[in-house]
Amino acid sequence: MKRREFIISSVSGGLAGATILAGLKEAHSASATESQKKKTSKRSLIMYASRSNNTTKVAERFKNTLEKKGWQCDIFKIEQKGDPMAFPYYNFNDYDLICAGSGLNMHVPYEELFTVIRVPRYHGVPGVKELVKGTGGQGPVHEKIVLSPDFPKCISFVTFGGLEFGPWEAQPALDLINVEMAHNKITPVGTFCCPGRFFPYDVPSTYYNDLTTRPNEKDLVSAELFIEQIQEAIDYRPPPSIVNGVQVLP
Repeated sequence: MKRREFIISSVSGGLAGATILAGLKEAHSASATESQKKKTSKRSLIMYASRSNNTTKVAERFKNTLEKKGWQCDIFKIEQKGDPMAFPYYNFNDYDLICAGSGLNMHVPYEELFTVIRVPRYHGVPGVKELVKGTGGQGPVHEKIVLSPDFPKCISFVTFGGLEFGPWEAQPALDLINVEMAHNKITPVGTFCCPGRFFPYDVPSTYYNDLTTRPNEKDLVSAELFIEQIQEAIDYRPPPSIVNGVQVLP
């Protein structure tokens, strides 16, 4: 697959509600040496909006899994009425992987997540000397963006009710989060979703008849396996080599 096709095609991650984009799998080169496979200290950020604690459970399982594999992990819950300018982790380029997640309202992620994601485009990066284009609250400068596997990576994750159609109801939200992240020159590499508690009682006639217990341990194990696959693909990607002063990507 050509590098410009990095995020165009996708394949099933082998987990219910999980998708790992094909380009990330290719990042794990068969020719990688054992020394390249050794753990390195990588940084991750989990930022999410949760109003019913469903998404919090997934975010915390992601964090535990990332740290178990030796990654540094910052985690931040975005409050519904919080100040987006107080978000402390806007320099997204500091991270190897960013996990952006939310619960859903009428099939759409919570607005507070988008408010935070859009701050670098509209206002610059607080505390960073060289601000991104579109500073001062004037709106972003529109230009073509070609995503690269050398940008920071991101995944989107949501919890949802899915009363009528199940996982299909989550897909537009997952794509929307990844599109918003891509506007910050961050390359999407996967999506994860699982059901979450919706009503205080179960409705047998709906797609899921056990929402009062979701996400359950099986859902959280799926989240753990998903993020492990993402980690491994990033960890094992061979570093670029320099030939006659030119960076040659694997």
